[in-house]
Amino acid sequence: MKLTLAAHLLAACFPVSQVALDEIDAPVYAVEGVADETADGLRQAELIAQGSPIYQAQTGRFEGSAVLMPGRALSELRDFGTDLTAAAPRVVPAGTDLRTLAFLARTQNLRVAQAAEGVRRADIERDNAGMALSPRIGSDIDFGRVEERIGRSGGLGGAEGNFDRTILRVEAVQPIYDAAALAARDAADRAQGVARAAFAAEAQAAVFEVTDTYLRGMTAKARRDLTEKRLGRVRDQLSAEGRLRAAGRSVAAAALVLDVERGAAEGDIALFDQELDTALADLARLTGRPVTDIEVIRASASAYELPGPVTGYLADALEANPLMQQRRLETVRRRDLYREAVARDFAPRVEGYARADYEGESGSASRIGTDTEEYAVGVRVSVPIYNRTGTGYAHRVAESAYRDATLSEVALRRQLEAEIVTLIARVDQGLRALSGAERALAAAQALVRSERAAVASGVAAPVAVLAREIQLIRAEESLLLRRYEILRARARLAFLTGNDPVEVLI
Repeated sequence: MKLTLAAHLLAACFPVSQVALDEIDAPVYAVEGVADETADGLRQAELIAQGSPIYQAQTGRFEGSAVLMPGRALSELRDFGTDLTAAAPRVVPAGTDLRTLAFLARTQNLRVAQAAEGVRRADIERDNAGMALSPRIGSDIDFGRVEERIGRSGGLGGAEGNFDRTILRVEAVQPIYDAAALAARDAADRAQGVARAAFAAEAQAAVFEVTDTYLRGMTAKARRDLTEKRLGRVRDQLSAEGRLRAAGRSVAAAALVLDVERGAAEGDIALFDQELDTALADLARLTGRPVTDIEVIRASASAYELPGPVTGYLADALEANPLMQQRRLETVRRRDLYREAVARDFAPRVEGYARADYEGESGSASRIGTDTEEYAVGVRVSVPIYNRTGTGYAHRVAESAYRDATLSEVALRRQLEAEIVTLIARVDQGLRALSGAERALAAAQALVRSERAAVASGVAAPVAVLAREIQLIRAEESLLLRRYEILRARARLAFLTGNDPVEVLI
């Protein structure tokens, strides 16, 4: 009872001090341009770590066994969630359209599930880090039997005896000033944000991979259909040439040309079948469901519009890209870990304690039994002087890790800027190529109509119509390729700027 009362008084009298960790600041960077380029990122990371709307919208929250993504201002990532509760039945939509596969990627992809478990682990580690500032209560009990021999002393004869000894200690410790524990708690807070940003990044990456793979499969499927159409026209012409040969009016070179065209078409079909099968296998891997076919999507008209200014896309990427948010939070976490290492190497630690000791010894032939109780309340100060842990100074390694995290953030920012500029140019060039392909298709259609009229009037041979029809099919294939290349670039651009590729395309 006395010990319990002392522990409560200790916790009330010696609350945890909020040490000014800003005094343990990060090192100044000597790398040219790094400090300037990361200053804004660190400020934004601080806002994110404090629960800013950007962070809450992008990284979501973790509740129980489900990771929930709240609505963003643009609502692209609203349903980027993974529920890992085995007991709760999940309603999985049927079909193999792009929206369904994207939903499966968010909910069934194993990498997303691993990232969700990382959020759970970060929450547990944060709770454990906070326990370092809570009271610590422990006890030690020692039971032993002592054999005692006493020689001649003060003219008295020696004596021998055996007695039992019991030692009991109960101690409660309350940290008062512990800069390292406070920095470790802050680092654990940042780690929670890093884990949530990693989850959002994995979910968005899975959706993008599904979208890009779906477009690859659509391209292979559409090209295969056009090649089948071309092969059918060649076979029809071969049949006509066979009838002409039987009538003695065929030209030998015409049949050879048709055989070459048929062989090329059959080889292309086999290649497109292989590409389609690869895309279907990748979709099954990403979604956790066997995918045997895909549906051709009809892209929105906005997907073929001219892109906006580069600055707008860059601002969206720096603000909403989950991987960028993860790198920023990781930089701040490394800064807190550096502060923790400095505190452990150099800062004193102050803690209050309350202790109760009991020692009991039974009587023997040479002594009288005793029972002793001691109660103490005090303050303990621990000061590191030199190489306290015996492993050197940890802050030097933490400083290097902090620099590395900052450079990684800057590298990702530069990568995003370069890739976005390239993608915008790619979309712009693709739109110009699409316009040219549309004109080529219109010209090919006019040529087919002209040749058919010439054959009907007896001016041209039927094989001339086949050549124009093959030219028309190739023009259709070229137009299709230009469209799908634009869609893939748009999907990548949406992914880099933190938007949902499916919603951007459809």
